[in-house]
Amino acid sequence: TAACEALESLAAQLQLNRNSLLGHAHSQAMRAFCHLHNVTVQLSLAGIGDSGPKATPPSPMCLDHILWALQDNLSSSLDMALQRGALEALHHLSLSYPPPTVPSVWSCDQTPCTTLTLAQALLTSSRLAWGIQGHLELLELASTLFLACALAHMQSSARSGEPWCALGQPSLGSHASALLRHSTQLLAIFAHILDGREPDSKENRRLSVPGIPRRPTPDPTSPVRASPKASPGKPKTPLLESLQRPPLVPRDGIGQFAHVPHLLKVMDACKAAYTNYQVSLAPVGQDKFSQLLQVTHNTLAAMLEVALAEDVRSHVEELMGYLVITVRADTPGALLCVQQLLNALFGMNVAAQHTHLFSPYISSLPYDIVMPFRVTPSTSLLHCTLLQPLSLMTAWLQAPPPSTLLTPPNQPEEVKKRVWRKSLIMKPVNSVSSIKDYIGFFEPLVIMAVKQFPYTSSSLLQQRVLFLIVQLLQLKVRYELLDCSHAFLEAVIKLVSLMESGTVRGGERLVPHLFQFLVLLASDSSKLVTVPEVMQKCDGVMASGRNVTTFAIPALQPLVLTLFVRPSRESPDLETQREVVLNMLLRLVSHHRIITLLCYVLECYSHRRQQWQQVSSQIFAALLPHMGRLQVFLESREALLALYQLLTAMDPSAISIQALFTALLKPAALESVKELISWLGVLCTSLGVMVTIFPEATTLQQISSLHFAVPSLCSPLASVPQQPCEDREGEGHTAQHLARFLRGALYLAVSALAQLEVQRSYEDFQLVPVLATNILLLWQTLMQGPYPSLGPACASLPPHPHLTQALLSLASSHPLLTLHYLNLTLNTSSPDITLVTTLLQPPATPHPSPSLSLLHHCTLLLACDNAHPEVTVHATAIPTILDHTQDPSVKKLFQAAVKDEVLLQSLLQLLMSSDLTSPTHCLQVLQVCRQLHSAHTLPLLSQHLIPHPLSAVATTAATVAMEIVTALGSELSAEMAAQLIEELEPHSNRCGQLLLQLRELVGKVPAQEPTPVFSDPLAAGSGSVVAHSVTEPWLVERVGVFCHTLDANPEECVHVLGCLGESARSIIEASDFNQALLECCLVRGLQLSKARDPTHSPSHLDSLEMEFTTTGQQSSRLHPLMQASVNRLKQGLKADPTDSALTRPLLWLLIAQQQLSNEIPLEQETAVAIATLTLHSLKDVCSKDDSLALHSAMDCCALALQSPEVCQTISEGWACEAVQCLCDIVQRAYEGADLQWVEQGEEKGALEKAQHQLQSILTVLLPPRPPPSSSSFYLSINALTMSLCRVPSLHPCTLLPPALFRVGGGVSDRMLDQALMESEILQQYMQRINSIGWLNRPQFEERWMQLLGVVNQAPPPEGTPTEEYNAYVLNVSAGVQAVTSLLLGATLRPTPGNPTHCPPMHTHHNGDVLFLGSRPGRKLARLRRVLELQLLLQCGARSSLLNHYQSPSLQQIISPHYPPIYTRNIERGLGEVGLG
Repeated sequence: TAACEALESLAAQLQLNRNSLLGHAHSQAMRAFCHLHNVTVQLSLAGIGDSGPKATPPSPMCLDHILWALQDNLSSSLDMALQRGALEALHHLSLSYPPPTVPSVWSCDQTPCTTLTLAQALLTSSRLAWGIQGHLELLELASTLFLACALAHMQSSARSGEPWCALGQPSLGSHASALLRHSTQLLAIFAHILDGREPDSKENRRLSVPGIPRRPTPDPTSPVRASPKASPGKPKTPLLESLQRPPLVPRDGIGQFAHVPHLLKVMDACKAAYTNYQVSLAPVGQDKFSQLLQVTHNTLAAMLEVALAEDVRSHVEELMGYLVITVRADTPGALLCVQQLLNALFGMNVAAQHTHLFSPYISSLPYDIVMPFRVTPSTSLLHCTLLQPLSLMTAWLQAPPPSTLLTPPNQPEEVKKRVWRKSLIMKPVNSVSSIKDYIGFFEPLVIMAVKQFPYTSSSLLQQRVLFLIVQLLQLKVRYELLDCSHAFLEAVIKLVSLMESGTVRGGERLVPHLFQFLVLLASDSSKLVTVPEVMQKCDGVMASGRNVTTFAIPALQPLVLTLFVRPSRESPDLETQREVVLNMLLRLVSHHRIITLLCYVLECYSHRRQQWQQVSSQIFAALLPHMGRLQVFLESREALLALYQLLTAMDPSAISIQALFTALLKPAALESVKELISWLGVLCTSLGVMVTIFPEATTLQQISSLHFAVPSLCSPLASVPQQPCEDREGEGHTAQHLARFLRGALYLAVSALAQLEVQRSYEDFQLVPVLATNILLLWQTLMQGPYPSLGPACASLPPHPHLTQALLSLASSHPLLTLHYLNLTLNTSSPDITLVTTLLQPPATPHPSPSLSLLHHCTLLLACDNAHPEVTVHATAIPTILDHTQDPSVKKLFQAAVKDEVLLQSLLQLLMSSDLTSPTHCLQVLQVCRQLHSAHTLPLLSQHLIPHPLSAVATTAATVAMEIVTALGSELSAEMAAQLIEELEPHSNRCGQLLLQLRELVGKVPAQEPTPVFSDPLAAGSGSVVAHSVTEPWLVERVGVFCHTLDANPEECVHVLGCLGESARSIIEASDFNQALLECCLVRGLQLSKARDPTHSPSHLDSLEMEFTTTGQQSSRLHPLMQASVNRLKQGLKADPTDSALTRPLLWLLIAQQQLSNEIPLEQETAVAIATLTLHSLKDVCSKDDSLALHSAMDCCALALQSPEVCQTISEGWACEAVQCLCDIVQRAYEGADLQWVEQGEEKGALEKAQHQLQSILTVLLPPRPPPSSSSFYLSINALTMSLCRVPSLHPCTLLPPALFRVGGGVSDRMLDQALMESEILQQYMQRINSIGWLNRPQFEERWMQLLGVVNQAPPPEGTPTEEYNAYVLNVSAGVQAVTSLLLGATLRPTPGNPTHCPPMHTHHNGDVLFLGSRPGRKLARLRRVLELQLLLQCGARSSLLNHYQSPSLQQIISPHYPPIYTRNIERGLGEVGLG
């Protein structure tokens, strides 16, 4: 938890620098101009009770880096604790920065979303999901990510007939199907647990016919039904029976989970949590069982939000069967799923309407979701930061007012046709079914909810029930069928009465749904409530003195929608009712939600000219005094847009621009920052009205008599003095007054913003930078469009140093604000030179902030775009210009330089003075020269770039110079050509063609062309090499020279020898061959030999074999390198069998003999030499400290004893000497080991002494004694000990337990059979058999009969004490285990009974899959073999500390050679086999 909180704090505070300024510019533009993306203001039918916009924290720049690190740990880490922490951190961050609000940070706008894929994979197959908390976090993370991806890729026109066609991406459709299935399976699990059913019960199987409403069959085994005391004296109602019925999973339902082991483990965890839930005293909803159930309901609701009717129609009965059960534990969540299911069936969700106005799920989220505004990505900084915001402002100004709630203006026509405009009833989207086809499924739960409403105190539950009833009324369900006793209506009316007195807790959530229900009921044919009665109750709520925003306005909204937007019928009292409601609205006109409702009122009268003018004048007259007194609540961006849309929706004749500016100039002082926000909002609205409605002449004429003065700000947080304007007459002076007034208003906003940031009060007034940005954008829009006289007026204004200083102070936090003012001044004839010069200077710090770097780059590009004589560009700005050569402003600068020779010379001087040592910088300079395409660039190319030491730069420079010379032709002067020839003569090897072209121009053509040479690419251009043709004899000769030297590189020599094939024999078998390379040759030969065998090695190793021989010459399975190396080793053994240098090569020879299934024959002479060399090496190193040599000697001796040819040549003396060496090694490894039997055996024969020594060594090695500190040392000792114990002369005595071995004189079979009746001796006996094994079949049969005697021993007589009887039972059970172990030893391959070097045989019990015999099956088998090899290599890599081998490429050989264990049994999962 502490780590998660630290990560969240880091994501909230840390700011990382972006590698690309363009990405930072995009993020800054989205943050500064995001209010321009939402060009419509709509009111939701599901969330109209919210008091204000929900807070959505801005995402920090480093969040994507943190998310990438957490995803990497979650997907690749093998530590469960680290995975658990990464999951918790991701879940924590998804709650703090929800993916639907920042889809680009979570990569939800990309396809596929890697985080969603990872979360869904872990949810359905990882051990993290076996726990309640882990499953909850994964499910919530996956559902939130999926919702963000679905909203980002939602299609406006979907192709019918395809599953999940509304999502637009096939990958999202697969994610949707998987999440819907998983959430349904979880609901089925909860239903089984709540109803006490098991998943494999046969009662859960039945057929379901989609589209036929029928009630589920009651369960005859239900305890509630069988109990006679359940309801004495009362008949059982259908509602009670439906609630007591167990969940029945259809045979073809998507909720089947009994066949999924992963979900069965989740069910076990849920059962344990449910046990705690039943006895817990924790508040409702805070235990793990309830939390997981709530998240499951929310996930299902999210899936239904993006589903069409075709996607869920066949699952309605199954889902309702689960929800009827789960409603007991989470009633609000189950009702939410029912509402979402109705929305999905009848086309009222986001997938059908492309708006979330009807979604109860989205309105219940703690954050706002704005439908994504897709902006075309720009590659130009100026377009991203300047041009695109201006186009957004134009679209914002031209946005029409909302026409109707159900048909936003940005919807396509096919979506608008789905809406029934004349009533509140939604038509089904793409089916001929109606509510009567599905009401049978919803009826039990709806009746339960209606009956529970009067008795519950949960406002959330009451809100869900009210909205559910509203949905059913919209679908033309008769109210009498829902509430035949009118108890629900009486409870609603009582609640409305209690609202006026303020005695209802959470009343602000219920008010909108209460009045929406009453308005719909008034439109119903039942006539239980009338519209005047609803208006009277609404007026009572307004007069109660409660909060206007949370009580009065939500109560008025359903009335406005019914009377103005969608009147259900024409009545004689309709106009009277409209006038009454309009007067009620005008009493609250200062609230922006009322302003939005007034937009709908004006839209209602827009078709009747006279009434439209009258209502417009009435609204403007009521609104203007509030604007003058700054009482209009413009506390959000939606409020600004609503006020502007209201004024533009009015009749233009009803609006007076003079009245707007009079109200704006009325306050002389602003006493708070909120008043400043209101004043700036009124100013932005007035400027917007000027742009869209009033022409320039009319506006200037009406405001010419006004006295412009910007009010002062006298607030404890910020203080700005008043700035009066001079009074002059005339149209030009009026424009100058207006420009000065706008600049003063901008200074007021910028100064206040700077002071607020200093005092850390910026979070409370985030609308101030938005208003300042709007003023600048509207100012530029006025100058570039309908008010051209503002340009000269701005140019005539004197500089404003205080405004410049304030903008510079905001450069790091609001760079685009400073940039837009700079663009405004540069578009006039008198720019702010101080501001431009300051921003053009390079940053003082070596690592400036991204915002300062962005501002510096954009200022430089603006200076290139708007050339001014007083603006000079420093030489340090050249890298910036070169980074943006494709920017339109830089291209404009280059075009001007081509026409202006002075500008071109200055630009070339700056390029020459820059750093031309960096290759990247030089290539950028070449791009500039190519764009300039002038003869003045040739000296730069010839003097600096063609002589460059990097050949790539020099070649490109010569190509560019050749293009320029060819284009100029005869226009190039002879003097310049001669000078270029003189400068390029030393570099003729780089620019020969260019020199020929220049000499032709001056008339000096050489006698003959220079002969081309092969230039060394690493040289500077002065040297040359001769090209040779590589042949096999030449290569053999060169390789032989290197292999005969002592300082040769082993890896390179061996690799080349492997490529030579048969030609390598002569090199290896030569007398002067370096014997140190022999070990590496054997390793490489083993690799290539295994690569030849199709049953041994995967196909990717074939690429390692690059031979000169043909395929037909490969008659032997052994590679020629392996054969030559084996022959060379045999020669060395025959020459000197005591040469210790041959120990390591001999070790690899024995390994190769085992892994190649004895393909390497060993003659008797070679076997004798091997036995001699191994014993000599062991005796030579047993008393030394060379650990590598000791390991090699022990392993070589152990492997030699596994070879039948070597075992036939050894004698008893050889075995005794080897045991003596082993005893010395064990005494050194185990300090203080008890080897007293060795001393007793010194008086006996050598063989008996060796037997005593082996017994003592086995006592030390076998458990319970721990191994030595070096595990690899223990493995080598153990392998040598067990190999010596299998020597025929030593084998019988090593199997006896210590207690029997002490007897001496030999142990008879009868004595051994009696001793095995004791469990301790039996355990020691089987321990030795399991470690040493047996040698032949008679030994196996002998051990088998001994153990059968233990199992079949006579039981003790009756009356035996309990201790003796328990000992008998333990001994028999130990005998059964011993027999089983003996049988398993017979399955060892390739040598049964040899557990030291033979793995167990794998036999599957499943039938062969016919698919494996097909062509794709064989391909799959080959791929699985590659995976097996990689698994074994990982085993070797993870256990690298346990081996001591130091040869190259050894990890591919040292792993145990198992047969292909997955070739036949394809059902066995790879994850079931551990990797060490």
